[in-house]
Amino acid sequence: MTVADNGEGYVCGMKELRANTSELSNKARYKKIRSAASQLKNSISQGFFLEATTLTESLICDRLESRIAELTKQDVNLGTIGAGLKNLRLLETDSNLKLIFIETQEWAKKRNEVIHEAAKIAKGKIKTWDEFLQLAQDTAIEGDALFRKLNKQLSHLRKVSK
Repeated sequence: MTVADNGEGYVCGMKELRANTSELSNKARYKKIRSAASQLKNSISQGFFLEATTLTESLICDRLESRIAELTKQDVNLGTIGAGLKNLRLLETDSNLKLIFIETQEWAKKRNEVIHEAAKIAKGKIKTWDEFLQLAQDTAIEGDALFRKLNKQLSHLRKVSK
């Protein structure tokens, strides 16, 4: 993983490139993101917190990748929150986004625990199922709010730059 342009675009983890506007219109992209955000809300309201957490990660990753593409004017490889944040720490100039990125890094730690440790029992970290479900619920709700905060700031920056 690298934060520099490797000749194939900015790397965020995987080798698959993010679709650009010649492949997917802004309207189609907006519709897909809106649908995923709607499903996120439904997942939380129905108690499907693991689903909500994975949708949140996907939505946040998309917004981070979008920002990298805006700043670099280059293709971006699809990847993880951590890889996107690593790139943006070097590229971002907006102080509000930098603060949101710190929150995102902290949320990602909770996300990892929820997604990867549902059935694992680590020494010194023993949780009941109810405690795990509470963590999953809190992580899903916090992630939804974080995505909306990130998306709102990005929308604001786009309007200001026009």
